[in-house]
Amino acid sequence: MSAPINAVPHVEGVAMRSHKLFKGPLPYIGAFIKAMPDLWAPENPAGWVPLVVAENKLGNEIMLNRMNQVTSFPTWVMNYGGFKGTFQLQTAFAGLLNRTFVKQPVLEPDNFCILSGCSGILDNLFYCLADEGESVLIPAPYYPAFDNDLEAKDNLIPVPFFLNESDIANQLDTLAAEKQSEGKPVRTLLLTNPNNPLGTIYSEGTVLEMVRWCLKNKVHYVSDEIYALSVYKKQSEDSDASPFTSALTLAQDLVSKGEFPQEQVDLYVHLVYGMSKDWCASGLRVGLLYTRNQPLHQALMSLAGFSGISNHTQHILADVLSDEQWTADFINQNSKLLEISYEALTEKLRSAGIPFTPAAAGMFVWIDLSAYLPEDTWEGEAKLWERVCEKCKVILTPGSACHAAAPGFFRLCFAWVPKEALVDAVDRIEKELLKKE
Repeated sequence: MSAPINAVPHVEGVAMRSHKLFKGPLPYIGAFIKAMPDLWAPENPAGWVPLVVAENKLGNEIMLNRMNQVTSFPTWVMNYGGFKGTFQLQTAFAGLLNRTFVKQPVLEPDNFCILSGCSGILDNLFYCLADEGESVLIPAPYYPAFDNDLEAKDNLIPVPFFLNESDIANQLDTLAAEKQSEGKPVRTLLLTNPNNPLGTIYSEGTVLEMVRWCLKNKVHYVSDEIYALSVYKKQSEDSDASPFTSALTLAQDLVSKGEFPQEQVDLYVHLVYGMSKDWCASGLRVGLLYTRNQPLHQALMSLAGFSGISNHTQHILADVLSDEQWTADFINQNSKLLEISYEALTEKLRSAGIPFTPAAAGMFVWIDLSAYLPEDTWEGEAKLWERVCEKCKVILTPGSACHAAAPGFFRLCFAWVPKEALVDAVDRIEKELLKKE
C-alpha cells in the first residue's frame, strides 16, 4: 500500500510528533552559532557582531557582584522545596513588583509561580489556558520565539495582527469572529509591553481597551512585562513621570470603578515577568507568573515539577531582590547603561541615514532597510539579511521572523555587545549598503 501523497516521511529514532521541532525555535540561530567562535572584541575588530539576541549583558558584573555577597546557605537548599518557587523568593518578587511597576493590587506571595525562564512559564501557562487548535491573538510585530512557545508542545495557533489603536474593540471582535468561524476560537490575547521588537510602550488607554475586551469576552489577557524596568526614556515629552504601568494595576482600576467584578479580573488577567532582561541574568533561567486564578494554580502544580529552579539560585535571588536600596540603585544604573548604548547606536544610525523607530525601553531598535531590498518581497528581505550577514558579519533579526507588516525591517539588539561594536556594525552596514568608503 503506497503512502499518502502528503504524508511526512518518518524519521527513525523519534516520534512523529517531534518532526515539527526539527526546524528549530528561531530561523536565524544558525548564523548566531556560526559567529560564536569569532566575535567582535577590541583585539578582534573584524569579528562578528551579533545584534540578534535580546539579552542585556551591560549590567552582568554589577548583578554578579551582588549575588556573590550571598556566601552562606541554609541546609534546606539541598532538599526538595515548593514546586512553584520558594516562599522566600515569592515574597521577594511580591515586594519588588509592588514597589516598582505594580502599584496595585497588593501581590500575595502564594499567587506566584516561579519556573525555569519565561519560555517555560508560557509553555505551561498556555497549556492550561487553551486547548489544541485554539487561537492566541498577538499584536505584531512581536518576539520571534512566541510562535515556538505556543506551537512546539501546546499546538496552539498564534494570530499576528496589527493593532488599530483607534478602534480596538471592533478590531478584536472581527478577529474573534473570524477565528470562531474557522473552528479556531480565541482563548487568549498575549501582549509584550514594553514591546519587543519596537522598544515602545503601549499607552495606558490602549492596554485598558484590550483588557476590557478580554474581560467582556472572557478571553485570557497575558501581559508579558519582562522589560518593565528597562525603561530609559520617556515615551514623549508629555509622558507621565512613571512611563510604564502594569496591566495588573490597570485591571484593578477597572474593579475600583465598578466595571468588572474582582473575581473576573482574577480569573482572566495574568502577569509574566522574569530575571532575564531587567536584571541581566538570562542564564539563571528564572521566570514567573502572577495570577489569582486558583484553578490555574492547581493545574500548574502538576506541571511545575518539570521546570523548577534550584533552591540554591532561589535563595541567592531572594536575598538580592529583598535589598530595597540595591535594587533601586541597580534599576537606575541599568537604565543609564541602556540609554548610553541606545544613544551611541541611534546617533550612528542617523549619520548613516538609516531610519528607525524611536525606542523608550528594552534593548532593541527597529530599523528600516527597505530602501535596499533587491525586490520588495519577503524573499528580497531574506537576500538582504544574508547580504548583511555574509558581507558585514553583522547578524540582525529579520522582520519576517517578527511578523512585520512589510519586508525590509530588522530588529537590532543593542545590549549584547559594547557600544563600540554597535558603531562598528552600523559603519559596516553603511559601507556595504550605502557604498560609502
